[in-house]
Amino acid sequence: MIVRLSIVLFLILFFSCKKDPSLWDIKNLNGNKISVFGHGGMGINSLDPMDSYPSLKECLSHAVNGTEMDVCVTKDSVLVLSHSQKLEDQTGCTGMIENKTWPEISGCKYNSLLSKPDLIPASYFFDRIENKNNFTFTFDCKVSNEDNLEYLNLFADALVKHITSYNIVSNSFIESFNTVFLEILQKKNKNLHLFLYTQNYQTGLDFLKEINLYGLTLDYRKISAEEIAEAHKNNLRITIFNTQTEHENLEAIAKSPDFIQTDKVEYLINALK
Repeated sequence: MIVRLSIVLFLILFFSCKKDPSLWDIKNLNGNKISVFGHGGMGINSLDPMDSYPSLKECLSHAVNGTEMDVCVTKDSVLVLSHSQKLEDQTGCTGMIENKTWPEISGCKYNSLLSKPDLIPASYFFDRIENKNNFTFTFDCKVSNEDNLEYLNLFADALVKHITSYNIVSNSFIESFNTVFLEILQKKNKNLHLFLYTQNYQTGLDFLKEINLYGLTLDYRKISAEEIAEAHKNNLRITIFNTQTEHENLEAIAKSPDFIQTDKVEYLINALK
């Protein structure tokens, strides 16, 4: 009876430990560690809107490796932190950011339930960050397939100028699904860390023939652990996102990506300890 009880206790302990992410064998191109990035700051379920200053500031106050942020550009070349080009999607203003000058939209406020923070230019956030080199910043560039070359070049120039002026080229990632935009960026600065944002892993591998990518960005459900391992063999880092629950974050860890853009910042930090 004692022997049987011991076996049962051993099995319970064994299988419960296997679920502990700290015991998983992480293998990637990031020093076999997974870096924690906030998704637009503290994530999609935060009381503060994604990409707002309060959300981004709160994210960096935790033990994160960095944060992702969405960027648009005005017609007078000001980088604006916003998940959508359409102002009415998140603020009380209307129109497309790309068709406005910064003075025209500088008073726009987010439509959040509690506080109503201002829409901000990227410079507002970066002017207030101490020890910028301690973090990695991911710029998700909101361009479309309909954007012409003139606009893509304007966007690329504004982004490169921003990253260069803040001396964060080495600790910045740039992601976009627009391959023409990524090619333009690489021609402007070959040291940029470019990520193809894609829904299909094979698309990323195929694009390697056209451009020297640093990595791929995918929904965590769109790529398997085996595909991530193959990407690593091709010297591609993998960023995954859309991890909104504890279970989704644990599933993401098990795949051994290099970076996770999480909507549960504090949970993922603790899980990886």
